Amino acid sequence: MKKFTFRLWAVLLLMLVSLQTFATDVFTSNRTDFRDESIYFMITTRFYDGDPSNNVLCWDNQEAQRSTKDPCWRGDFQGVIDKAHAKGIKIILDIVLNHTGNFGEEKLCKMFDRDTELDHQGDINACMIPDEDKLGSDYLDNVDTQYKKRIALMKNTQGKNEDSHNYWHHVAANWNWDLPNRWWGQIAGDCVDLNTENDSVAHYLVNCYGQFVKMGVDGFRIDTSGHISRLTFCKELIPQFAKLGEKYKSKRLNQAPFFMYGEVCARFGGVTYRGQDNLSCYYYTWNAPQTLLDKWDGSASYWDSQVIMEGDGYDAHQMKLCESDNANSPESDNTFMVNGAYHEPDYSKASGFHVIDFPLHYNFTSAAWLDYREGLGLGFQEWKSKLYGRRLVRCRLCEDWRDLPGTGYLGMEV
Repeated sequence: MKKFTFRLWAVLLLMLVSLQTFATDVFTSNRTDFRDESIYFMITTRFYDGDPSNNVLCWDNQEAQRSTKDPCWRGDFQGVIDKAHAKGIKIILDIVLNHTGNFGEEKLCKMFDRDTELDHQGDINACMIPDEDKLGSDYLDNVDTQYKKRIALMKNTQGKNEDSHNYWHHVAANWNWDLPNRWWGQIAGDCVDLNTENDSVAHYLVNCYGQFVKMGVDGFRIDTSGHISRLTFCKELIPQFAKLGEKYKSKRLNQAPFFMYGEVCARFGGVTYRGQDNLSCYYYTWNAPQTLLDKWDGSASYWDSQVIMEGDGYDAHQMKLCESDNANSPESDNTFMVNGAYHEPDYSKASGFHVIDFPLHYNFTSAAWLDYREGLGLGFQEWKSKLYGRRLVRCRLCEDWRDLPGTGYLGMEV
């Protein structure tokens, strides 16, 4: 009897493990909704090294990198994608559309030639050879003037129209973090604000990042989205990436819909950012009015006719058009039950763009805080009615994980 009981428990345990494995396999192989996902930030150079030929030594302790055969910059992104997909893991690429660095850009404003010799990659002066016709023969001699020389070619800061095609914005310091003109401002010295209202710039960005869609990335997390207008996203970026996503869906895990979500910074206590719908996270999940989209003119011929020196600020049409997209957001019952029953959500007015719940991030204190706000109806009901896409909640909010006071998950919307 004891042997029979033991065998019975062994069989039941084996069945339990098998069922768990089966359930995991089904979940892994079938999921297509990103609300089912846990998203982690990872450095891909620490993973599968699919192509050692493109490894690069960084500037720190190069001899150790050689002796251990472990260069700091290594790996093949296609290899990472393929290996991740084979294990049922999706890849979200963190991209930037709002700005470039201040060393120019290969197509928009080339200032340097690249020396690809492996040993030179840790020395900026060795791997980046300045164009003396643009930067001067004395460029490397004076570190104090290097930035000024570079930025003048991009931002027209020295009285000459170097950026004649208007690939960057030119408002100088005449913008405010809390106003719509934050869409045109340079947020840091190494974040030179791209003129995404220029078709040439937008098409170039789509073409560049579209290469990763072709490789099979499953979605984009779009940095500094709050520094680009909703009208620009709806006209120049989201539909184009979505079209590429549909074209190359066979490259993605489970052929899931290509997913895009943005970081719309909102350092404020309320859901609506300082009384302005068009600077609020939820605003980006609704499509822009067709009447405004029809007025768009980002053509090369238009922008080449605009001479804008740094500090002059606005062009004659595009930037004002974007700022006119300021109507109050409509409301939706998508996240509410009707008479206690589920109903199919209506996404007919959706932009195709989703957002990180920045207000929750900024105000988060502890897991108990979530219950407190929900009980008082502070913010969540407003979120539910105004949000038209999907809302991602990430609770890693402290500088040090050991200080994290609690973790909360909003199951119906995560």
